[in-house]
Amino acid sequence: MKKLCSCALLVGTTTISIPASADLFLGLHAGASIWHGDFDGEIGSVSQSADDLGFDAENYNSFYFAVELIGLPEIRLAQTNISTLAAGTLTSDFDLNGISYPVNTDLTTDFEMKATDLTIYWQLLDAVVGFDLGLTGRYMDGSVAVTDGTLDDSVEYSVIVPLGFVRARFDLPFSGWYLEGDSHLIRYEGDSFSDSAIKLGWQTESLADFGLKLGYRRMSLEVADLDGFNADLDISGPFATATFHF
Repeated sequence: MKKLCSCALLVGTTTISIPASADLFLGLHAGASIWHGDFDGEIGSVSQSADDLGFDAENYNSFYFAVELIGLPEIRLAQTNISTLAAGTLTSDFDLNGISYPVNTDLTTDFEMKATDLTIYWQLLDAVVGFDLGLTGRYMDGSVAVTDGTLDDSVEYSVIVPLGFVRARFDLPFSGWYLEGDSHLIRYEGDSFSDSAIKLGWQTESLADFGLKLGYRRMSLEVADLDGFNADLDISGPFATATFHF
């Protein structure tokens, strides 16, 4: 998977106002989200389901900043932080990274993941219907540690992944309301990463705009050997975002 590292690009979205006489209009956008994500799938070189490991839906945080320049690609920086502690009973043998745990073992799992994105994208349409296309470099790092109270096993991983980025937006015939969907994705030599969301948003129209988004997000990864980490995971659920535009 580290073959991907040399391909990385990362980006964000944010907006500021400068005088009309300036050569470029600069805008800053920012947002902060709470995401109620639930795990589905499997972890381990000898895999076990997230349900059997005891993973449950929890709240995770994310944020973004973006800069918008007329005539130039826009830039967006975003980060999502996922951290959870689970406890479950194995329904089959399990091996994370070299230590085997037999069926019926009570296991505690500490899962950490941080995804930091830098996205460069172009506005191909910017009217009632908007359409953006670009590239994202995602730096993903984290760790998984398991213990039965006697034997401990853990793996730490990090990778830079290049992702295609696409976003579409449709302004509704109600002042300030819109529908929006976006996706980051790549598939490479059997490994895959994707992160998609659909949302309903509302934004004021004033000197300093404030807005809200409600939607559903799904982050997926399938890796055969990422620094010893093996997984086929989905993390999905509803989210709420507060947005600001200056």
